[in-house]
Amino acid sequence: MTRTILKWALPLAAFLVAGPLWSVAVGSLRAPDGGHDITFLHAQSLPMSLAIGLGAFGVAGVLGLIAARVFGPRVGVWVWGLGLLWPAWLTGRMGVILRANPETGMLVMLAIEALLLGGGAIAGVALISRTHDAATGPDDEGRRVIPFAHKFEKQLRATFKTSAGLASLGAGLVGALGLAWVIGQTDMRGQALLAAFGAGVGAAVAGRLVGTSMAKDAPIAATFVAVALAGVIAPLIAIVYPGTNNLAASVIGHDLPGFLALQPADWAIGLLLGVPTGLSWVGELEQLEAHKAAPARP
Repeated sequence: MTRTILKWALPLAAFLVAGPLWSVAVGSLRAPDGGHDITFLHAQSLPMSLAIGLGAFGVAGVLGLIAARVFGPRVGVWVWGLGLLWPAWLTGRMGVILRANPETGMLVMLAIEALLLGGGAIAGVALISRTHDAATGPDDEGRRVIPFAHKFEKQLRATFKTSAGLASLGAGLVGALGLAWVIGQTDMRGQALLAAFGAGVGAAVAGRLVGTSMAKDAPIAATFVAVALAGVIAPLIAIVYPGTNNLAASVIGHDLPGFLALQPADWAIGLLLGVPTGLSWVGELEQLEAHKAAPARP
């Protein structure tokens, strides 16, 4: 009975209590020009914005750790992502930010923020993955071929040391940027978050399919790294295309590449919510293929 209550209570607490409460704090932040469109590094009071961002990140992470302890890492990561949805929603529209600040420095700052948030999210997933053995039941055993949290830190190292890991990372990066470009047709916060979720799913599907085509034990962690890396690379691409001289005109003409509609916080949402979803879909396909390949019993 307690597990059933917690199964519903923890996601609801993250999405309907912790997230909205921290979003009020995020909504109180102001951009350097006095507007409401901010990022956690682009705000009038950097100490205040960092404190609020870390607070939202940490509280949602605690709920995720509790959920992971009871239900396994996959649920824990999901709960963490749900707790960050509202604070991410209240940050601001990237079109407004880039139109007012079409400089290389702004794009580099966005890349740095995405690096910090993406790196923090990956570190959090690694921490949550340590609950794998302590949880009441192994994460997704019997339903997916490889639980995504299994030896996560070892997978991170394999991402950069094996050809399958690098291939998975590259395919995931292309999938993340491509889906974000296609879905992010406007910088409206809802569509940007949807694009981030799609980017996470795209990275997981593309990365996993390419990785397993080279090695059955291709590191699943590569797909998480791909989304974090996409968040860093996206604003740096804008320095060349459309270029800082054309950035404001692209915003006004609604020609902004879709991946620039995403906040740094949005990429973290894609990593925490989109990647586990995509891995679940691919995992079902892997299980189906494994079942078909298994020899028939006499």
